[in-house]
Amino acid sequence: MLNDIWSKIARFLGTLNGENVKQKSYVCPLEYEAALEAWKETEQE
Repeated sequence: MLNDIWSKIARFLGTLNGENVKQKSYVCPLEYEAALEAWKETEQE
């Protein structure tokens, strides 16, 4: 019984983390965009 409850909790938490972060509606602050561009430049070097 207890394992069944934990399985349901784990399944629920998995659905919370399973969001599609590639969506256009995903909030992306300007600082993140600047840091991402800086990181891409250092990766190419």
